[in-house]
Amino acid sequence: VTPLDVDEYGEQIMTIEATFSVKVSAETCYCASSLFPGNSNFEKPNYNKVQKECKIQNYLARPESAKGMEFCPKCEQDKCKQADSRRDDIGSPKPVWNDWNFYVEVDGKLGGVGFALFRQESVMLFKNKDLDPDLTECTLDITNLPLAQFYCSDLDDPFNAYGYGVNAKNLHCGFASWFNCAEDLEALGGENLFQHTGDLNFDILPCATHTPTFSPVKPTPVPTPVPTSEECKTTENKCKFYLNDDGTNFCSDESTCPPGMIWESANNGQGCSDDNDANCGCCRVPNQCTITENECKFFENDDGTNFCSDEATCPPGMIWDSANNGQGCSDGSSGNDGNCGCCIVPSTPTPPPSSVNEPCDCCVWRNVSEGFCEEVDGEFFDLS
Repeated sequence: VTPLDVDEYGEQIMTIEATFSVKVSAETCYCASSLFPGNSNFEKPNYNKVQKECKIQNYLARPESAKGMEFCPKCEQDKCKQADSRRDDIGSPKPVWNDWNFYVEVDGKLGGVGFALFRQESVMLFKNKDLDPDLTECTLDITNLPLAQFYCSDLDDPFNAYGYGVNAKNLHCGFASWFNCAEDLEALGGENLFQHTGDLNFDILPCATHTPTFSPVKPTPVPTPVPTSEECKTTENKCKFYLNDDGTNFCSDESTCPPGMIWESANNGQGCSDDNDANCGCCRVPNQCTITENECKFFENDDGTNFCSDEATCPPGMIWDSANNGQGCSDGSSGNDGNCGCCIVPSTPTPPPSSVNEPCDCCVWRNVSEGFCEEVDGEFFDLS
């Protein structure tokens, strides 16, 4: 992981290597049960009470009948209540954590060059706890902390699925864990440990796939970072009226749009300044150039050997034609940027008869564009 504010901190990578194990269900959670004060029953919890009072002190003081139950679930920023209120819209279960997975044990570490930055912030925040400022690696520990939690309603399509508040930051598919470094336990209170130094909050995204040479590939969506601006939120933080409304864009101001994404002011029609500050706009992944199942509309060899892309991502050995040549990759209804065109495998019709090693103008019989011929060095020979 890298710092959110790379302008200030740089891209100092901190590594996370961890295994969360011993999975349990929501039925084992004390704060989800009817034994937790305020809950009518398992299906009708008091989300406000769970968020505010599911604390370690109350968990340790739970009744004898709940002694075998776990410290979970964890709700933050009213996301559980929000998911419940949108049941008709997003299909939230009763309760919203009904299908969440919880993990009792963790085995792992934080490290890498970026850990020094994380450590610096921890020492500053807990300056009265005498934490070791020179610690170079953190052994994850969840003693007296809520269990790690994970959920996605459709792992095959996480961009169009929900976690119903599981990551404690939004309604997306996700994972959350609260931790301390085992090396700090004594300094933080030992047996009387009632605080934590770090959170892990993730959105779940599809794994990237490698683009093979000479093969059309559908672009893999880029993860959507969570903006830090609290003022730029519209239609669940997606850019209203923007055509690639598939989770690869969100409303933010220009300063919080992460590197590698494009920021466009709200007056370009994205709708991010309805009830927001005037500096809100659309922060989005550069165009994906996808249309008609990623094949080039109106292109004659529409047999899987062509797809929409920009020129820079057209693989070596393939030919890129701009969209104005009739491929339909950036016509007005496509929602792509103007630099989208058709990336195609060169067609190879049967060459005319010729003697072995006789020089020929191969670019003509291979039906390759003139631009391609101009970029190729060396002589051509017909070896048929």
